[in-house]
Amino acid sequence: MDRRTKYTKKIIKDTFIKLLDEKDIKKITVSEICKLADINRATFYRYYIDVYDLLDKIQEEFIDELKAPYLEDPSRVNSVGAFSKEMLQVFIENKELVKILFDTNNNIYFLNEVLEVAYTMCKNKWEQDLPDITE
Repeated sequence: MDRRTKYTKKIIKDTFIKLLDEKDIKKITVSEICKLADINRATFYRYYIDVYDLLDKIQEEFIDELKAPYLEDPSRVNSVGAFSKEMLQVFIENKELVKILFDTNNNIYFLNEVLEVAYTMCKNKWEQDLPDITE
C-alpha cells in the first residue's frame, strides 16, 4: 500500500472515530465523513462499503494488533501473564479507540472478538505448557 493510500485511510478512520465519539453510528453519514476529511465520496467508496464496513475494518485492525505480538514471535509470550500484559499494553496505547469501540451500539461483536483472542492465546499457551490438559 502506498503512502497516499495509507494517509487517506488514516484520515477517513480518524474522522470517523472522532464522529463516533460525538454521536451514534446511525447518525453518521458517508457525506459527513467525506466533508470533514476533505475527500470526495468516490475516495471513501474505493476503500469502504459504508460506515459499518469502516467500523468493521477498524475493529479487525485492532484485533490483528492484539494478536501481533504472539503471531510475530510466539516465544515472546512465554506465559499467560506475559500475554495479558501485552494485551493490556495494546489497550492502554489505544484507550480512546477501545472506549469508542466498546461503546458503539453496545458492541458485543467487538467484545466477543477480544475475548476470543484472549481465550485462544491462553488456551494455546496452556496446551503447550500442559500437554495433558483437557478442554
